Amino acid sequence: SRRSKYGTVTQGCDQRSINVALAAEWQGLTDEERKPFLDLAVKERQQYEVELKAYEKTEHYREFM
Repeated sequence: SRRSKYGTVTQGCDQRSINVALAAEWQGLTDEERKPFLDLAVKERQQYEVELKAYEKTEHYREFM
């Protein structure tokens, strides 16, 4: 993952520094370079919606609510 390039919190890197570096990298991408990530986000959101609707029909969900 891109995050591992900058280290981890457990390696002494603070989360803020990692987030700043990743945000700067994202801002440097062109729309074309961002497209695969945005397409994946749309696809995963659609899958989440399908799974959520199925979960909302379960007994476990009704007990939770």
